[in-house]
Amino acid sequence: SQFISGLMFALPLLSGDSKITVLPPVESKPCIDITVSVLCGFGIEISECGENSYSIKGNQRYIPKNITVEGDWSNSAAFFALNALGGEIEISGLSSGSLQGDKVVTEYIAALKKPNPVTDLSACPDLAPVLFALSAALSGGEFIGTARLKIKESDRAEAMKKELLKFGIDMEIYDNRAVIRGGTLLPPKEPISSHNDHRIAMATAILLTLTGGIIDGIEAVTKSFPDFFEVLASLGVDILYEA
Repeated sequence: SQFISGLMFALPLLSGDSKITVLPPVESKPCIDITVSVLCGFGIEISECGENSYSIKGNQRYIPKNITVEGDWSNSAAFFALNALGGEIEISGLSSGSLQGDKVVTEYIAALKKPNPVTDLSACPDLAPVLFALSAALSGGEFIGTARLKIKESDRAEAMKKELLKFGIDMEIYDNRAVIRGGTLLPPKEPISSHNDHRIAMATAILLTLTGGIIDGIEAVTKSFPDFFEVLASLGVDILYEA
């Protein structure tokens, strides 16, 4: 979706009209919808002229305006997960009418608390690590639509499998599916790795609030949530930084 969004930012400035057609399967469609909505708010005309096709007029100009940016459902997922594990964190600034695909996090977390949950991650790959972690802390579950996790900041399914094993939790990975087996979380006997992935760092930190332990590579969170660990500490989590 990022390639499509980039084109949508640039094409209105060309002298001629343009058309974008996204070949199926269309991944992360909500992110494309957000781009269209934001650009229209700044005076850019983009219309959907067919299934997954967009018409963009040329010779357009952006109109400056002041806006309030809504909260990030993706980064809020870690705190919703902590609440699911017994926390009482008030999360503000989120819009219930948001176009963000990761808004499904509350629905998905509720489903993980039920027997034999099956969760489709195809439209919300950024939620995968935190939902994997929460599933491990609960009673396990099955996840589908996981193929794209290989092309994120890390191979997120493989990274989480490796780290969950340190907590004593088994995870099986298939072509487009992953299964986490229920079990008892154990304190890891070796440091947890972030795999240089902000989502892995935040997800594994959730589990460490239950077991204690060491996590390497916490600087990965600077990509999306630079003060994540400071916020975590402000909530009462005891964090000791080591050189």
